[in-house]
Amino acid sequence: MFLEILLTLLAIAFFVLGAIRPTLLTIAQLVNDIKEKEKTLAEMESKITNLNKAKNLYSREFSKISLLDSAIPNSPDPLKYSRQLEALVQKNSLVLKKFTLGRVSLLGTSSNQQTANSQEVNDFKSFSISLDVQGDYPLLTTLFSQLENLRRPYVLESATFSIVPQENQILLSITGLVPYLESSNLNQ
Repeated sequence: MFLEILLTLLAIAFFVLGAIRPTLLTIAQLVNDIKEKEKTLAEMESKITNLNKAKNLYSREFSKISLLDSAIPNSPDPLKYSRQLEALVQKNSLVLKKFTLGRVSLLGTSSNQQTANSQEVNDFKSFSISLDVQGDYPLLTTLFSQLENLRRPYVLESATFSIVPQENQILLSITGLVPYLESSNLNQ
């Protein structure tokens, strides 16, 4: 009888452990899953916090970003630049004798030939500009300093002053490059 009770208890223990073991394994797996999900949740909350900080920073600095876009635009925009130059010449009561822009694509993507003719300044594309302005020396030097203070920069290649004897005035000849950032460079 003792043997029967012992075998019964062993059978019950065996079946209880056999039934409880998968349940215990499932509980252990669920506890591990909960820990992983808590870790993932903490990472997601951190990312959300960082995104909110970035959004606030972007909102705060938006005006500076738009200034940067106007200083180094994503397209050549030679018309806007030429209007600024013409306005400076007119403001200083000077005579524009010659004004040329290098080959530049005004709309759409540039062809291979145009790309080959455009020059690069550091990592920027650029188009060339040439300007001859006639007037009195003080007005020409004022124009020259105003060109340096334009929001959109240019790379000065040469600047020469020469005398126009028949008109008793001075001619300022400027050549340079105007940089812009092509949209394809933004993704780098």
